[in-house]
Amino acid sequence: IEANADALADIAMAGEFIHGASLMHDDVIDEGTMRRGRPTVNARWDNLTAVLAGDMLLSEAIYGLRRWKRPITEEALKLVAAMSRAAMLEAHVRGRIDVPEQQWRYIALGKTGAMFRWCGRSVAWLADDMEALKSFGEFGDRFGVAFQMADDLKDILGGDIGKDRFADIRNANPSYPLILALR
Repeated sequence: IEANADALADIAMAGEFIHGASLMHDDVIDEGTMRRGRPTVNARWDNLTAVLAGDMLLSEAIYGLRRWKRPITEEALKLVAAMSRAAMLEAHVRGRIDVPEQQWRYIALGKTGAMFRWCGRSVAWLADDMEALKSFGEFGDRFGVAFQMADDLKDILGGDIGKDRFADIRNANPSYPLILALR
C-alpha cells in the first residue's frame, strides 16, 4: 500500500495521542502509580492534570487529522467512543467474578482492538484500498483481543518491566485467564 508520508505521520501521531490519553485516563480509574517503570501523570501530579492532559491529547489527535480523508477522522471519533464505552463497562463489572467471556471480549475489542482497527483502516483509507480496509479492520480486532489476552496473562505471570504484577487482580478488573479459570 502506498500512502502520503505526511498523512501517515499524522495518523501515527493521532494514534499515539489517543493511546496516551487512554492510558492517562486508565491510570486515574485504576489509581495506577507506575507505567513502564516511571510514575504515572496522576501519581506525579494529580488526577485533574492527568484527565485534562488526556482530554487535550484527544483533542489534538482529532485536530491533527483534519487535512485527510473524512472517514479517517470519523473513525477516530468512533474509536474514542468505543474506548470510552469499553472502559465504562470494565469499571461497572469490576469486582464481579461472574463476568461472561462475551463482556470481556467487548471490553478487549473496545479498549484494544478498536485502536488497532483504526490504525490499519486509516492507512487503507489513504490508499483507497477497500479490500485492505476490510482485512486491516478484521486483523485489528483479532490482534487487539489476542494482545489483551496476553496482557491479562502477563498480569498473573509477570515479566512486564514497569507494570505492577497482579494489578488487575488488586483492582478487580475482568481478566481473561481468571474468567477461564472460574468457568
